[in-house]
Amino acid sequence: LALQRVNTLARQLEGTLLITAGRGSRAEAVLKECVRLDPRAVEARRRLVFLYAVELRRDELRQMLWELNEMGAARISDLVLLSGSAFIVWNATETLTWIEQFGASDAHDVAARIAAGRYRLRKNDQDGARAILEEACSLEPTNPNALAGLIECLIDRDDLKEASHLLQRLPAGWHEDPRFAYFQGRLAEDAERWDEATQSYARAADGDPDHREAHYRLGQILLQSGHVSEAERYLERARKLADRESLLGSLVN
Repeated sequence: LALQRVNTLARQLEGTLLITAGRGSRAEAVLKECVRLDPRAVEARRRLVFLYAVELRRDELRQMLWELNEMGAARISDLVLLSGSAFIVWNATETLTWIEQFGASDAHDVAARIAAGRYRLRKNDQDGARAILEEACSLEPTNPNALAGLIECLIDRDDLKEASHLLQRLPAGWHEDPRFAYFQGRLAEDAERWDEATQSYARAADGDPDHREAHYRLGQILLQSGHVSEAERYLERARKLADRESLLGSLVN
């Protein structure tokens, strides 16, 4: 058993180095051999999960994750690979079921609750999303991802008063986070505080070059205020991001 463990660790390390070197085919062969020789080789499976996700190999990824699940070894980090449409072709409903199962199995798993809440928000289940994200915030009040998800949900529900209340209570330094800057912009725009909205959207867009909505809304405000050339720069970026999101979204079942 000791020798088998040493061989397993050696193959896992070799597979990791091969992945790092960009030699995917050889890495896969080494890691699969590791799994064949040691059916309990969890880390080898996790490296294969990473490899299959990067290469968009849905069937192999599905099989490897089910094996981890059956072994009781799947982690939320494994599911993160499935939670973004930008990374993998996947059935969102199936993924949501998986995530919620993991959340239910651990009363303190904040990451699973955040992922489930965001999926429900994406599927326009705002009531379900709010309940899950509020639970995540109660478990970990200083988790910025949980709070960002909840504020996004409140804004989508037009519960702007509660969203504003949460933004006013942000810890020091959080206002510069592009997500919270964008939310501040949304509230300022709704109240027609145009200068504040412009500054907030600019912080969000400059802090996150891939924030499509921040670029679009900032571009629209600048266009209406006569800053045409500057507006076009942000609107063009928003158009490119929208095209990319459309392409990536088409990969999701």
